[in-house]
Amino acid sequence: MVTAGRIAELVRDVQHTSDLPDGVAITFRLDGEDGGVWTLVMESGRVAVRFGEPEAVDCRFSCSVEDFTAWCCGDLDPILAHVERRVHIEGDVGLILRIRRSGST
Repeated sequence: MVTAGRIAELVRDVQHTSDLPDGVAITFRLDGEDGGVWTLVMESGRVAVRFGEPEAVDCRFSCSVEDFTAWCCGDLDPILAHVERRVHIEGDVGLILRIRRSGST
């Protein structure tokens, strides 16, 4: 099951780096069983994860729960998956790459 905690776990290392600028909002829209919409927000150097989507976000990342889980485990390259139309990325793609890089170290 995908939860806000699972999304927070993905970006746990980001909390200790300056990879994401303050004020950044990234929405994860996950389709399928146990899916939903969560938004990661960088505030005062800390990561917060909230259920739902605010009006303004810097990036939207949409995929199935299965592909999200594979991405979290490092088994799915987000750019290749985007080309294969397994994920849909809107906005600043670089933000997704920063999270992936930080979460995989």
